[in-house]
Amino acid sequence: ALPATYVSKVDYDAFEDYKPQWSIMPRLSFSFPVSNKSLFYAHYNIITSRPSYLRLDPISYLWIEKYNTPDSRVNNPRLKPSKTIDYELGFRQAIGENSALSLAAYYREERDQIQAYRYSGAYPTTYYSYDNIDFGTVQGFTVSYDLQRTKNVTLRASYTLQFAKGTGSSATSGLAIISSGQPNLRTLTNLSFDQRHKLAATIDYRFGWGGDYNGPTVRKEKNGKVKETKVLEGFGVNLNFSAGSGMPYSRSSKPYSIYVSGTKSQLSGTINGSNMPWIFQCDLRINKSFMLSLKKDEKGETTCRSLFKWDEEKYGEMQDFVVGPRMYWEQNERKTMKSMY
Repeated sequence: ALPATYVSKVDYDAFEDYKPQWSIMPRLSFSFPVSNKSLFYAHYNIITSRPSYLRLDPISYLWIEKYNTPDSRVNNPRLKPSKTIDYELGFRQAIGENSALSLAAYYREERDQIQAYRYSGAYPTTYYSYDNIDFGTVQGFTVSYDLQRTKNVTLRASYTLQFAKGTGSSATSGLAIISSGQPNLRTLTNLSFDQRHKLAATIDYRFGWGGDYNGPTVRKEKNGKVKETKVLEGFGVNLNFSAGSGMPYSRSSKPYSIYVSGTKSQLSGTINGSNMPWIFQCDLRINKSFMLSLKKDEKGETTCRSLFKWDEEKYGEMQDFVVGPRMYWEQNERKTMKSMY
């Protein structure tokens, strides 16, 4: 048998039945035109999420004296759902016939966020678990410009200025403080996703179809007839560009490894007080679309006959046609081609 000091003295009377928690998540949104070229809009949302670290493990309470270190934490079944309250006000103004400018300001509150917590003086020993003690705020301003297709060009561009502060970026960001013997302190710092500046732009240059085509053409004369080929019909180039200021991080005054035990960082400055370099990304996509001819029968059904050659005299009329990675046909009354997927 194990020594009595190895087994916790916590018994059934230390627990209580779980009380169901109800979350109400209203979402309100409205907009109204100020004039025929301007629009005002706003929305208000409340979103809750089921907390993690919620599962009750009776074994961990039986051996709770082993959970008196920050690396060993007990789940807390009394955690409340985390709540996000979001506000946004915006104004959209048409500029000319094909473009518009939008201005939007938003504010978001993060409440009841989960953070590691030390229960000092608990019976029968001090232990580490989680509690809903963290909070944060995010506020920002966005300017965006939209240009509908004009002379083959579509443009969308936006700039966002954001400030995100809170008492913790994750459920374990406060472990270093409470493991050093300090109380469960809460201090506002830059959150790990606090990206101060963000720019994004999408430019699409594309040739249309039929009467909307305005690109180069090639004419060939054969048997007294002139055939005109629209070389770039359905051809387009899409460019996505994004740039953002670097994410915050906590600088260390000495090198350390996250893979080698025994090495620890030494904070230089403040938590998340330094920023990484700017991030740039540019994606280019070039594509061309092709039109397949479709023929309608007397019933109005459409069948595709331009991908494969089908011998109707040998197999009969093709009724159903499915394109798949592997195909086979079965001999039956309707001579139907089917897909294996």
